[in-house]
Amino acid sequence: MSADGFGGLEVGTSLGTSDWVTIDQGMIDAHADTTGDRDWIHNDVDRATREGPFGAPIAQGSLLIGNLVRMQEQVVRATADVGLAYALNYGFDRVRFVHPVRAGERIRAHLQLADLRPRDDGARVVTLEVTVEIEGRDRPAVVAAWLGLLPT
Repeated sequence: MSADGFGGLEVGTSLGTSDWVTIDQGMIDAHADTTGDRDWIHNDVDRATREGPFGAPIAQGSLLIGNLVRMQEQVVRATADVGLAYALNYGFDRVRFVHPVRAGERIRAHLQLADLRPRDDGARVVTLEVTVEIEGRDRPAVVAAWLGLLPT
């Protein structure tokens, strides 16, 4: 099925893969400063290394979701022109945090065009299937169905 108005790309088309992003302790700490999510498993390096189940601090799930914007913009800009001025973040139908990301690990996103549906007001809703890979790991960090609102 063709996704008219999305560069003629077919639903199911891989849009590409972002560059690697290092999730370091400084990024995790800065995110905690912004959101207030200061759980020791994220921000107490000594305790997380000594007592935590992962042997190191791990990134907050909201930090991983926040990085999707950066990664998606790399992929869409690297994809053939899809004829959009902008798309609004419309939310998620599904988000799963499959595997934790330890401080210092690198992630990247794979995006696939999953759906494009018109709304009654003429706008369209695009669904991107997102898989966030952790370098050197068999399991992804995040899998999500991410929605974008394409205005008329």
